[in-house]
Amino acid sequence: MENQEKKYYPNNLRKARLSRNLRQKDVAFCLGIESTSQIAEWENGTCTPNLDNIFKLSILYRTLPEALFLEKYLDLKTFVNDNFDRLTKITG
Repeated sequence: MENQEKKYYPNNLRKARLSRNLRQKDVAFCLGIESTSQIAEWENGTCTPNLDNIFKLSILYRTLPEALFLEKYLDLKTFVNDNFDRLTKITG
């Protein structure tokens, strides 16, 4: 996976936030973040939240972390499953 070209992955952060009727300001407050600009960057895909914030967001939005980043999750699932299949062929 290290050699793969960096790909933009859309996320469902904005949709999840709006479904909970929250403003970016509300999310920043609940996560202990001083500025809403960080929330905006996550939502527009400029950067990705760290693992702690992904879990905080999933708790706040009442959804699973993989639902927030579904395309990334599915790509990683395929990658791991393909490698596992290759491994089982090699090791018998």
